[in-house]
Amino acid sequence: MLKILPLVLVLGSVVRAEITKTAFVVNNLAETLSRINLETHEVFNDVTNLGLVPNQIVIYGDIGYVVNSESNNIQIIDLESDSILRTIALGDSNNPWNIAFLNDSIAYVTNFESNTVFCINVSVGEVTDTIYVGLSPAGICIIDNKIYVTNTAFNSITYEYGQGTVYVIDATSNSVIDSIFVATNPQSLALDSDGELNIVCTGDYFSEWGKICIIDTITPFVVDTTIDIGGSPGSIAIAPNGKSYLGAGGWVDSGYIYIFDTYTNEILRGFDNPILVGKGVVGVTCDSANNIYSCNFSDNSISVIDSNDMVIYTYNVSNGPQSIVLYEKETGIEDKQINETIVCELFQNRPNPFNQTTEIRYSLKSQSQLSIAIYDLTGSLVRTLVNCKQNFGFYTIIWDGTTNNGKKVQNGTYFCQIKVNDYINTKKVLILR
Repeated sequence: MLKILPLVLVLGSVVRAEITKTAFVVNNLAETLSRINLETHEVFNDVTNLGLVPNQIVIYGDIGYVVNSESNNIQIIDLESDSILRTIALGDSNNPWNIAFLNDSIAYVTNFESNTVFCINVSVGEVTDTIYVGLSPAGICIIDNKIYVTNTAFNSITYEYGQGTVYVIDATSNSVIDSIFVATNPQSLALDSDGELNIVCTGDYFSEWGKICIIDTITPFVVDTTIDIGGSPGSIAIAPNGKSYLGAGGWVDSGYIYIFDTYTNEILRGFDNPILVGKGVVGVTCDSANNIYSCNFSDNSISVIDSNDMVIYTYNVSNGPQSIVLYEKETGIEDKQINETIVCELFQNRPNPFNQTTEIRYSLKSQSQLSIAIYDLTGSLVRTLVNCKQNFGFYTIIWDGTTNNGKKVQNGTYFCQIKVNDYINTKKVLILR
């Protein structure tokens, strides 16, 4: 049956939640993991030995997943003990790049060398399907049961870039359902609060320069807007205030971070006036307070930039920081007071009832892994709308009254449910055609 829990209410002498904030950094050249306590500002370097050429770290639940490009594997890491729980071998000559999760058991990994995406059952550590995509795939994002993959079109023989594309894969069938032309060398991508996918197209580093291609994921899969931001950006993080921060290299004197506004598409800091940090900015991420964290590859440092574009902290890590992820862990403290914990809010859809499409709005209190799904009166899953990590802020998605298989549902009562960790909130949705 469907579990309905609109509010977690803690009464009396029980537990008060306290959050410990930690950053985990993949050091590409040292091939190790660094851990930063963001409250005490202590840095613990080389806490875990990683594989050859580690490229990315992602946290799902309380577990870390590191993609090792040269070792052709994924390491599953216990973040409490910094120990490796399991290694998933992906086979030679794949060069895995990025990973994204569909749910607790299923993840998808782009393979830069073999031009494929692997569907992996992480629970058992096995590759269950291989999907052939464009040339040299890199970034990956999962939205509404669809997998978006950036194909850089890099030719390793000629060292030239062809037509950049974003492939769309249906997660129910693991088949490619669309291919969207974008600018040269699309690498990273991120979903903004308007339901648009922001694609970072780096260019070829000498004659074509950075562009941001924006794809509407709700209506037809087309490029809505192209922003000529310049330089050679390669990574993206969208803050709760709607500002998008791009890691844009800078390998001589200083590292560069660009900014554009996802609401207006206005360039706030571009090639001519970047934020200056340590040399060689690659990976970036952000927190719920609109602070940005940059991996400065050549300076072996992490910079923290506040919403006023000021560097407020610098952490010295190990050799070649490549990827960073933030982790918040709740711990219990006895408290005599009444305490309410609301981690997210799901608003009533509008219109309701509806006959064609309805708008579903929700908000997050902090950066969270969440899912939003539609269920029928029996509690059976009808449609998965969202299953990804998002930052603090307000969001809107559209449901068109169809199932995961694209079939229209019958008239009647359904439930829209948001889930963040153990927190669940549900609203009743009515369809009248």
